[in-house]
Amino acid sequence: MISHKNNKRKMKKISNREEVNFYFKKVNELIDNYIRDHKVRPDEIHRYIKRNYQSFLEESGLSEIENIKPVVEDVLDHRLHSQLDGVLTFEKYNFLNEDIFQTISSNLEHEKALADFFGTSLGHINLIDKNLHLFSIDDFGKEKQAFIFKEDEISRIKSTIIDGITSEFKKKTVEVSELNGKDLGITISLKFSDVTEEMELRKKISEKLTVENLIDIMPKFFGTDIEVDMYDMVYKREMDGWHVWVIE
Repeated sequence: MISHKNNKRKMKKISNREEVNFYFKKVNELIDNYIRDHKVRPDEIHRYIKRNYQSFLEESGLSEIENIKPVVEDVLDHRLHSQLDGVLTFEKYNFLNEDIFQTISSNLEHEKALADFFGTSLGHINLIDKNLHLFSIDDFGKEKQAFIFKEDEISRIKSTIIDGITSEFKKKTVEVSELNGKDLGITISLKFSDVTEEMELRKKISEKLTVENLIDIMPKFFGTDIEVDMYDMVYKREMDGWHVWVIE
């Protein structure tokens, strides 16, 4: 009797939250690399991967992950919706550094707010980094670390972000040499600084930088000076004008 071996590859299944976070981060990084290296927009990478899905998985080492598709689609859809909705995404964050945090360093007021937030006493709140507003909390015997900012501090950070984005936009040049896939035979080149008033530009940027967007953006800066992955920083909620992120 001739036996036949089953040559079907064994697929790995994403089975817990840690693995979801791992692959979500990996796919995000892959998409970032595509956008940066190939100078493409989110809608272009969305169409490309949708058409070449299996090739993308194989090239990325993800073809043996059984339930990777929802992760890939979630990342692609988020990038696409961000572009379509006008949500600003940034390639550079060097305009917001530790200097901005030094101007709004935390104090006893922040510690009291954290104590109220966790329902504990001031004795269980310990400062780790006053510039980053990072604290450790003894939460009924379990140590946690959290960042806390109040509304006016977030507004000041928003203003600094607007300064940086405005500066970046003013450096940008838009070039159009084809339309609907047809070569125009000429290249139309315009600088943002030549066609847009700065105050109007700042107003438009401010409209896109909602509180919700800032909540998502700020963990990117928290992680620059400490050994923490931004995907481990979870926004909890707003309480009496205070916003809290917890490292999980």
